[in-house]
Amino acid sequence: MKLKLLMLPALLTLALPFSINAADKSTEAEARALLDKAVRLVGTSGPQKAFAAFNDPKGGFQQNDLYVFCFDATKIVAHRDKNRIGATAASQQDITGKYFALEMLKVAKNGGGTVEYNWLNPTSQKVEPKISFIKPVGDGFCGVGIYK
Repeated sequence: MKLKLLMLPALLTLALPFSINAADKSTEAEARALLDKAVRLVGTSGPQKAFAAFNDPKGGFQQNDLYVFCFDATKIVAHRDKNRIGATAASQQDITGKYFALEMLKVAKNGGGTVEYNWLNPTSQKVEPKISFIKPVGDGFCGVGIYK
């Protein structure tokens, strides 16, 4: 019995890293809530003010591995990575060659939905499968994705 009790802390220590990593990934509900919040802000404050908030790390729209991104009809207008702003939708490919932004534009034109692709997770710094939730905004869209 004493041996089993002595082994318990060691087993918990081994299990701890797995529970921390799982907790680092945001949920679908969190992503959808952040997207709804973003779309509301575009509607109440206008696109320019909203996009500035989305691009600002302290603007309330970048949380752990979640962030809002937006495209107009042709290019990125809001993104966690400021270097991506202005890049064309037609040039956005994942590592498999999928033109995911063009697919997102189509999804937005049909009222919104989801698009799956592979993308760099900002918290793990690894390319991982991602599903993004898309909602139309003006002539483009906004989205928030979760890593699978």
